[in-house]
Amino acid sequence: MARCSLFDLPLGSGALWTITEEQVETKARDGREDVVTSVLSAWSAETTADVDREDLGLPAAARVIKKALGLTKLR
Repeated sequence: MARCSLFDLPLGSGALWTITEEQVETKARDGREDVVTSVLSAWSAETTADVDREDLGLPAAARVIKKALGLTKLR
């Protein structure tokens, strides 16, 4: 993917972003500085799985995990 400067993009709002311009002091030699601010929405995911099923071949591992998490007593 090719890179481009924010200065090469038109000011205004697009479908997924807004580009604005403001005057600030910068240490850049040419007086131009690209700054990107990103805002991501918070999200989470949950799942439940019965990993103690014999047909999965993981019953020993499941017992160790359950014991470590304090979910059940050892069998």
